[in-house]
Amino acid sequence: MDGGTISIWLKELLTDEQKIFIKGYEDYLQTFKQGYSFIWKYQKPSIQKDNLLNRMNTLLGFTPKQELLISGLANPMFRSAEQLMKNLNGYYVHGSTKDISNEDGVITLLEKYLNDFDETQYKYIVDWRFFEGYFNRFDDEEIRAIYNINL
Repeated sequence: MDGGTISIWLKELLTDEQKIFIKGYEDYLQTFKQGYSFIWKYQKPSIQKDNLLNRMNTLLGFTPKQELLISGLANPMFRSAEQLMKNLNGYYVHGSTKDISNEDGVITLLEKYLNDFDETQYKYIVDWRFFEGYFNRFDDEEIRAIYNINL
């Protein structure tokens, strides 16, 4: 698997202490894999449509205050994102061309529409349990222990 960037939506703004911890977490992971780094960027959530903001507020009980972008190679990115989501109470919007509403960690369907190829496209709000059971399901205990954190 290659890499990319994922966006985690956070209920509250990160504190300076949390930002320092995230940097320390990256430094810690660097000791296990030469050249490994995940890049993060904090920004105001880039939700473009008012109807999605209203729907998120209805479904989650809040509108995200901050977005944490994580970039890197796929496996380390998903492993670290799972832990950060778990410890920072973050959510992710997962796009799929299949119905995954029964997967663990799927909170709710955010929207359903036809894409440019007339395929049904789904967007789900998911939490860390989705990453654990979907992206990271084949990780053994040793790998899980390396990425595990507790804020």
